[in-house]
Amino acid sequence: MIAGSAAIIATYWDGAWHSEIGRDSTFAPPHVLLYSSIAAVALIIAAWVVVTLVRERSALSVLRHRALVLTGAALAVVALSAALDVLWHEYFGRDSVLWSPPHLLGIIGSVVVVVGVTMSGDRGRPLRSADVALGAVLLGTAMLPVRSSPWKWCNG
Repeated sequence: MIAGSAAIIATYWDGAWHSEIGRDSTFAPPHVLLYSSIAAVALIIAAWVVVTLVRERSALSVLRHRALVLTGAALAVVALSAALDVLWHEYFGRDSVLWSPPHLLGIIGSVVVVVGVTMSGDRGRPLRSADVALGAVLLGTAMLPVRSSPWKWCNG
């Protein structure tokens, strides 16, 4: 939750930074926070893989966990979107728009990471209203950058 919240804060900060200062460096403070947050999520998912491997003693068991596979694939999409964003800016120049293909790819990947984590609840127990509420909060939080972006505020 902390890493995800930090990523959302970094997304807002990055949008404002690009609008006010421009795209100056891969190592601009909002980028560092965003990449650090994504790295923290990646470490958590890696720990999830290790725990699954130790518990079930089979590499194939990891592939049977749909939530884990979905979350890992979505995280790979987020990482790919960062690399594509660099290329996008090299070929098309500076942008401060949410709807560029690399930005949308990163947002979709992030939302699917949240879906995967939400799906990871214990199998075999009935879905409780608290589970549904937590899932709704996580998905709603993941969508904040889409619904109320800093670009709208900074660009009039």
